Amino acid sequence: MLTPGFFGSALAQGKGAEQTADTIMLALMAGWEVADGVIRQGRVAATMVPAVGSATGWLAHALAKPAARVTLLAPEARVLALGGVLQDAPPVTAVVASTYEFFEPEQAPGARAQQVLERLARTREARGLGETEVIEDTPGIEQIMERVHRSELSTEDAARQAVQTVAARVRLPLRVLIWETHDLDAIEFPPELLARGKLSLSAGATYYRARGGAWGQYVVIFVLLERGTEV
Repeated sequence: MLTPGFFGSALAQGKGAEQTADTIMLALMAGWEVADGVIRQGRVAATMVPAVGSATGWLAHALAKPAARVTLLAPEARVLALGGVLQDAPPVTAVVASTYEFFEPEQAPGARAQQVLERLARTREARGLGETEVIEDTPGIEQIMERVHRSELSTEDAARQAVQTVAARVRLPLRVLIWETHDLDAIEFPPELLARGKLSLSAGATYYRARGGAWGQYVVIFVLLERGTEV
């Protein structure tokens, strides 16, 4: 439905036509009604190639373009949508392709948090910052993250509840940091996690879709205990 309007606007002159094409592209990336599940990332590529007689012919032309390769060959994409327009004069095949990646269940409970903590430990070790002590099974974190996942708690409320819940149970000085991201491997660790000396901490990680949002996002809560303490 959107493909003719997109190419018509993209090829037309004027600011209004350009804005229409951009709006269509953004709507396709959002993927509001693509499928059940929470979208982690959407990609869209538009291609215009000389008229070809088969889908494989179009694909060969499309894969010669970097943007189309990134979209069509996204390794974690689970849904593909295509829309095409055939033009006779001049003979052109115009196609909009979009792919979507989804958040998947953890392979094991706590796997996402463990992934982040292991990367943090490697970063600290590489910089010679000191020992990183991971505190296992910090009380209350798993339940808090589950409520964030179900959108029962905002991330701000989750941070406050983590302070109250964990502090009441471990009775030790602590700080709570919260980080939101679309890629767990892209987290830029804050200075508090890269301080010199022994670091004792735990973490919880999940994903959620904010109210009114099209895509989901990861949220990570770091619980920092006083250096050298044990739960």
